[in-house]
Amino acid sequence: MPFYQLREDVIPLLLALASPMEPEELIRSVAQSSGLPEAVLRERFAAIREAGILSASQEVSEQASVLFLDFATLGSQRNMLRDRARNDAFLRAIRKVVQPGDTVVDVGTGTGLLAMAAAARGAERVFAIERSAIVHTARSLIEANGLADRIELFHGDAADFATDIQADVIVSEWIGHFLIVENMYPAFAAVRDRVLKPGGRTIPSAGRLFLAPIEDSALYQYEGPGFWEQPIGGFDYSQVKAQELGNLKMRIDRVRRESYLTEPVLLRHIDCTKESVGSFYFESSVEFRMDRDAVVHGLAGHFELELAPGEVLDTSPFSIHTHWHQTWFPIDALPVKRGDTLQVTFSSSPGSHVPSMNLSVRRLSAEGEGPTRSYAYGTGLL
Repeated sequence: MPFYQLREDVIPLLLALASPMEPEELIRSVAQSSGLPEAVLRERFAAIREAGILSASQEVSEQASVLFLDFATLGSQRNMLRDRARNDAFLRAIRKVVQPGDTVVDVGTGTGLLAMAAAARGAERVFAIERSAIVHTARSLIEANGLADRIELFHGDAADFATDIQADVIVSEWIGHFLIVENMYPAFAAVRDRVLKPGGRTIPSAGRLFLAPIEDSALYQYEGPGFWEQPIGGFDYSQVKAQELGNLKMRIDRVRRESYLTEPVLLRHIDCTKESVGSFYFESSVEFRMDRDAVVHGLAGHFELELAPGEVLDTSPFSIHTHWHQTWFPIDALPVKRGDTLQVTFSSSPGSHVPSMNLSVRRLSAEGEGPTRSYAYGTGLL
């Protein structure tokens, strides 16, 4: 008898359908939040509707949209808004960059925090773009804070934002885990290229990706491939380790400072004022010099955001913690000795959901070169 479970590409649709939505708004919203192609989501939605588990209504009030806003969207907003390091850094940047009288566009406004901050700073006009149903909450909050006369909400896809304005500033919190694990940068870039005036500013203006080898036996044994190395209930599960190594996922976790074997090195610099999403797909080779004997259990990644002159948001464990945490790329345990060099090549390419990422790792020692180990991290997160 077969076993059944929900398809991964159906789950985001079912969560969003906890609140009433028009089909096209649903597809656009879920495509943005999940990174899944709209064509795939339309097929899945048609199957769900044909199954007879949805109720339809010709009229859905704005009040109903607010009252029944799906918990997944609110949960995501809560996760971001309780990140004080994130909020404070973006608000400081807005105070530095936005000038009284400016025209500002906020791409993906969410609950409207950054749009309201720009208006409070003195921006004459603020256009706040949001495709999901959270826009109703944003509108209510903007009105409650007395800023409705300066903030114009656009409910829809950023690609459909048509205006003849010349923006002084584009602000957008398009950031995903490991910076590039998100599907919102294209929307930001499209608006930037269409309306930002020559010499205009963006928040953030740049992003930098970093990587470092780590030793963390607890993480490796509990959350990584090492779990399968020990018997379970007295039975040998070791063959499952190879299966996991062939189907690896990046893991979002808090990596301890003491786990780092070297200083993080720069993988990639992204200029948010002009680069397209193509800059997310790259190959970079780096080296790490080991200063002690250790076992490498993977590579840890983080990013920095340059939000304004002198305003950098650092997501490493050596700074204030953020909701982005760090990204752990597990590998098969690799013993190294003091003086060894670890050669690592990182590459990313377009995936069906988030970028596909690959690592190749090779140890160089006084005895010679070790074999190159290659790891693929698919298109998912854990």
